[in-house]
Formats: sequence, structure tokens, C-alpha cells
Amino acid sequence: AAYGGGLECFWSDPVISFNTILDNTATQSGGGLYFDYNSICTLTNNILWGCTAPQGSAMSVLGFSDTDVSYCNVQGGQAACHVDATSTQNWAQGMLDAQPYFQDPANEDYHISITSPCMDGGTDDVTVTEDFEGDPRPLMSSSDIGADEFNGPVSLVTDTYTISQSTGGVA
Repeated sequence: AAYGGGLECFWSDPVISFNTILDNTATQSGGGLYFDYNSICTLTNNILWGCTAPQGSAMSVLGFSDTDVSYCNVQGGQAACHVDATSTQNWAQGMLDAQPYFQDPANEDYHISITSPCMDGGTDDVTVTEDFEGDPRPLMSSSDIGADEFNGPVSLVTDTYTISQSTGGVA
């Protein structure tokens, strides 16, 4: 797209929650998201990662638009957002700029892994009670950031030792 590789909004007031917006490209502005012409947007619990554009790789906010962004994981942080002089962006609490650690992105498995900082990183001040697969949200103490609510499997690797009978030591 020329503008808004993942989503482009004009004259609208969207609430964008619990999305994983990945690897989008805009040739002009707003690699992930683009807001223009008096748009008033609330973004909560989203991942914006791997998006590119010459201006605003994560998002662009233009034309008397306003965005409130909280509990999102945005690659490049606020520096990856372009906001023109007529617009505002409220970068609120719970913001991350940290590798989301997806399960297997090489095979397009974008479920978050157990090591993801997005796990329990979201807010529960929303009415979304399931993720995109129908898993309950929140599953643990808080909602996860992004489209996926981590539900396992949880496997912890432990070291296995063999006790040697002849020496009584650990092998």
C-alpha cells in the first residue's frame, strides 16, 4: 500500500484491540497503521512488528488526528511513529519495544511463546473475553498483548542426570 500497510483510517474513530500486525509495508507512510483526516483512534493490546515505510514504520498520525496508545508492543517504540504538527499521540502506560518471541515465525506460527514479554503484558480494561482462536482471555493474571492469548503447552526443560553406581557420582 502507499499508506497504511496494515490498516488505513480516514474520518473514523476506531478502537483497535488485540491485534498482531506484522510485516506490512507502505511505500509512503504508516507501515503498520495510518490515521488521517480527523481520525480519533484508541489502540490497546496490539503488537506492531516488522512493518516498514519511509515515514512512520509502525504508524503515521496526520491531518488533525489523535491516537491513544497503551499496552502495545511497537517495534522501534515511539520513534517508529510519525505524528504531524496538527495531530497528537498519547503514548500511555504499558508500552513495550521488545522482541515478541513468536512460536515459529519462519513457518508463520505467530502464537506468542512462553518467553514473550507480551504474556500478561496487556490490560483487562476491555470487553474482549476470547482470543482469535476462542481461547479465554485473560487466561492468567492479565491479558496478553496481541491476537493470541498464550495457553501452552508449557514445557520446562530440566537437566537429567544419571547416577553412576560404580563411583556414586553424577555423570
